[in-house]
Amino acid sequence: LMRTERAFLDADGLPGRPWYRHLLFAPKPTYAPEVLPGVTEALAGGQRSQLDAQVSRLTRALDRATSVLSAP
Repeated sequence: LMRTERAFLDADGLPGRPWYRHLLFAPKPTYAPEVLPGVTEALAGGQRSQLDAQVSRLTRALDRATSVLSAP
């Protein structure tokens, strides 16, 4: 479980908040919880290029987590 959780960390962090590195959840700037923060913020901001980048990062993280869970 710990290795799976770590698979969702990204060294670059979230756009504008690099200290938050988890791609599944992070606090909003208001400290309210946010799920899929990079994707959600890109959608809310109408930033298509950033949305594509965030979806790619999330896909890679999901692939990492899948490989951890699939390992014998």
